[in-house]
Amino acid sequence: MTLLYEDYTYQVQDTVNLKTQYWLNWRFDKLWFKPGGHGLISLWLENCGMHPIYVSKIGTQFDWQADNWYVKDSNVYIPPNSSKYLSFLDFTIPTNIVGKQTCQFGVEIHEKDPMLDWRNEGIVWFEPTSINVIAFPRYRCFVSRSNREENKPVVEPYVNRIQDWGFDTYTLGINVFAEPRKEKEVIKAEIEKADCLIGIATKRYQAWVNGYAWKTLEWLHDEVSIAYGLRKPILIIKEEDLELGGLPAKLPFISFSHFNINEGLQRLNNRMLQFRRQIESKKSEEFLGNLGKLAVGGLLFFAGIGIGRRFLAP
Repeated sequence: MTLLYEDYTYQVQDTVNLKTQYWLNWRFDKLWFKPGGHGLISLWLENCGMHPIYVSKIGTQFDWQADNWYVKDSNVYIPPNSSKYLSFLDFTIPTNIVGKQTCQFGVEIHEKDPMLDWRNEGIVWFEPTSINVIAFPRYRCFVSRSNREENKPVVEPYVNRIQDWGFDTYTLGINVFAEPRKEKEVIKAEIEKADCLIGIATKRYQAWVNGYAWKTLEWLHDEVSIAYGLRKPILIIKEEDLELGGLPAKLPFISFSHFNINEGLQRLNNRMLQFRRQIESKKSEEFLGNLGKLAVGGLLFFAGIGIGRRFLAP
């Protein structure tokens, strides 16, 4: 198996001793990573200074780690004007992470000082780099949502995050168009082509149901019903204090507040890997079902040939 590598080189100059310079080289074992996947980073350090150095620890810190980092003992001696392999670091991508993720490398360096023996320089941090976390394969998703201009600041961040999770999104009036008299026909055809449906239910009007309650767009109910009838995986993202009612109220949903978009996006992140696995399971089920039909059809075909030969035999 051939591994594809991406090389990076950055220079960091010691702010205390200007005669000391270090160059760090690193390689990731993949060009991109999956949510929940694993990765390896190999590290080399070049000592461009006048004194020997000793590397005791290496580590890396990703965006999602906050105050934590992946750290490992290295114990490598590097003479002046020399480069040595330090070690590798293995890391795991959280299951609720997608998109570009920044990481930074830290190396604990001890420098040989002729006057003071070994001096601990502490953790030297190098310029940050990034990795891409991509959900693959890509799926086709019909998104039932509001097209109104005033709803875009609320809806668009969720659509963008759905796309980040490896979905190509389709919505009537956004990138799917039809004559008014053919809208229902086109919607059904689009949902049939889709691997799933995600509904983004925003507040549309108030209605009296044992008190006033916020309701969402009516066609979301129609589109969800079509997807349900076609046995498509469905996920609802609904605004807080919104009364869904009907079929959508009985389906899995995530609630959000338009006052805190980031919290809602994190809830979506936490659900998306499970939703993708649901789609994958459904597609595998359909594949095996079609394979079974082909097998039965083939048996009937050859059985028909055998019967025909029997009647034609003299």
